[in-house]
This record gives sequence, structure tokens and C-alpha cells, in this order.
Amino acid sequence: MRLLVLAVLAFVGCISTALAAAGPEQEFPNESAPFNLVLLSANTILNGTRLYACHQVILQTSLCTVSCHKMPPAYPRPEHGTVFYLNYTEVEQEPHSRYRPITPDLGVEGILTRHYFAYHSDYKPSSMRFVDSTGMSLFNWGQDGAALIGFDKEEKLCRWGWNRDDPAVPPLPFYQWYVCITRSFNTWETLVWLSGELPENGGELRNPTCQKVDVKRVFI
Repeated sequence: MRLLVLAVLAFVGCISTALAAAGPEQEFPNESAPFNLVLLSANTILNGTRLYACHQVILQTSLCTVSCHKMPPAYPRPEHGTVFYLNYTEVEQEPHSRYRPITPDLGVEGILTRHYFAYHSDYKPSSMRFVDSTGMSLFNWGQDGAALIGFDKEEKLCRWGWNRDDPAVPPLPFYQWYVCITRSFNTWETLVWLSGELPENGGELRNPTCQKVDVKRVFI
């Protein structure tokens, strides 16, 4: 068994080294100061708790809460949460840069990242995507295909919406964050981005376990 574990670790290490060596130049090379992500919710159990990375499948994690009764022990400890970063570029792209003078509250648009530590000596960056079918958050290697996000003037996590039909209309922040029990590789309580008809607009949730939340950035 010991030999098998060592062989698996060596295999993962080889994959990590190969990915790091062959990876393309990063589109979002600048990294913010570290921060935690804290839930704001009408549910007193969720309100004020920190999100952390929970294991889904090899080298992939989701954003999870500590309130699910099936949660594994968190690493780091649940009260500390996982450390995240906002990776961004100083070269703003259209249409974000176009509205900067008239919408100063846009903040910096970028991608949400975390460091995956290998053997407690080196780290590899991973960034957040969304699973198409459920909107579940999922961190994976590199930056390709990562979801663009931002933080408003109150440090709340958002995604900016652009009116493609009328480019003169400034962008609006959207906060379609929910905490839901999701069943993918594992059954966890995860942060989800929901689209379509939402309850606040008279729609119905396809997943009855979902609860509306906001997500706040708290610098460490």
C-alpha cells in the first residue's frame, strides 16, 4: 500500500511538473493581496462563515461551506477559510475600459484563483470556472476558460453584465450567488452561480436546497 501511495504521488508530481513547464503565458499575471470569502445570508448558520476549497476529484476543488453535515475536515481549519486571490491584467479590455471614467465603481475585473500546494514546498495556481449544467464553482489548473469576476465598492463578489444590444448603457453588477447541495464527484454544499429565471424575479429553483447568499471579500 505504501508503494502504491508513493507511486500515485510521483505520478501526480510528474503531471504537475509537465503542466507547469508547458503552460502558456498567463493572461492575468498580476495577483492581488490574499483574502478570504465570507458568506452574507439570511440563514444565521451560513451568515459570516468562510468558504473553503473542498475536494471533488483529483486536482479539482469547489467552493464549499462548513455547514453541510457530510463535510470532511477542512484544510486549513474551517474558521480560517481558504486563501484566495484576484488575478488581473493592467491592460483593460473593451468594454470594461470604456466605462471606467463614468462608472468608477467597476473595480478590477479578473479571475478568482487559489494556490494548490504540492508537497508543501511549491504551489500551482488554479482558477474558478462554473459547471455548465449546475453553475457549481470548480477550480482547475491554469487560467484558460476561467470565469471573469469582480468586486464592487462594498467588496461583494459579482459578475458584470454588459448590454450587447446597446453599448452606450453602462454595465451592471449581478449577484446570482447561491449555496446549494450539489452532487457531482462528491455531495457537498457548494457556491453556485445560477442563471435563468431566479426566485427574486418570480422564477423557481430547480434545486430546492439552494439558498440565496452574497459573498464578501475580506483581506487577510
